[in-house]
Amino acid sequence: MNSHPFPTASDIEKVHKKYPQLRFVAKNDRWTFVGSVDIVGKEGVYYDDYDIIIESTPSFPNAFPKLFETSGKFPKTGEWHVFMDGSCCTAVKQKEILATRNGITIFRYLDEFALPYLANQTYRKETGNYANGEYRHNTEGELQYFVELFRTEHPMILKDCLQLAMNYRDYSKNQVCFCGSGEKYKSCHLKSIEKAKLLGYDYLINFFDLIDFIINRTVK
Repeated sequence: MNSHPFPTASDIEKVHKKYPQLRFVAKNDRWTFVGSVDIVGKEGVYYDDYDIIIESTPSFPNAFPKLFETSGKFPKTGEWHVFMDGSCCTAVKQKEILATRNGITIFRYLDEFALPYLANQTYRKETGNYANGEYRHNTEGELQYFVELFRTEHPMILKDCLQLAMNYRDYSKNQVCFCGSGEKYKSCHLKSIEKAKLLGYDYLINFFDLIDFIINRTVK
């Protein structure tokens, strides 16, 4: 049986203070937060509420816990950013990696990911769309993240960016950027590639293989 690291006592206390309807439950090496949360706007206006369970995982705090919405207020499908096991996809994978690099607290997870995700579901129920757009589901969403980060849909440029992020290539800050913009590298793609490096080599090499697949499929 895998051990599930517990939140700290101070983390649990902060959650209880801001979200008093959430109850912490520990059983053997597993834990959950069970209860409800309110969706409240900046002006203190109430919009909605959701019954939820936040469930421990072996990788916490270096990965998100699992969030389940149990009040049945939106469909549990990929189109509504819900995984096949019923847990909620609160962020694209790259954002999760960056948020948990140094560990994440449940309080921060609630504030920065779970509540905005649920608020976005309420917005979609009312308007038919997500506020500020959305990432596609699963691998398509991860590809979309890189397209936005590197500001291109061109597979070869995406591949060049990933190679630089994995330190497969050297490139001078003062060289004209490889993307063809005519700008110097330091003023064009350098910052986005430095951010991509934070995702880690193991993640990047896996995605690099996917870009290779896209290029080969396009050529054929």
